[in-house]
Amino acid sequence: MALRKFKTNVLIVLEAPTNENEAWGVIVPHIPGCHSTGDTRDEALKNVVDAIEFHTETEPLMGELYPLN
Repeated sequence: MALRKFKTNVLIVLEAPTNENEAWGVIVPHIPGCHSTGDTRDEALKNVVDAIEFHTETEPLMGELYPLN
């Protein structure tokens, strides 16, 4: 079965580091377990796109559905 990608809006929560030893954090509240980090804001946002794609491509195969809207 081929998966098709759809464009949709996804709520994310971006957490800025409080000091130079921390990374940017991103969580996706509507997709349990979907989160990412990055040394910069841009890197964290790129990484969370990868995490969302991974979760939405693999989890439905295991019977999970996520309300993305």
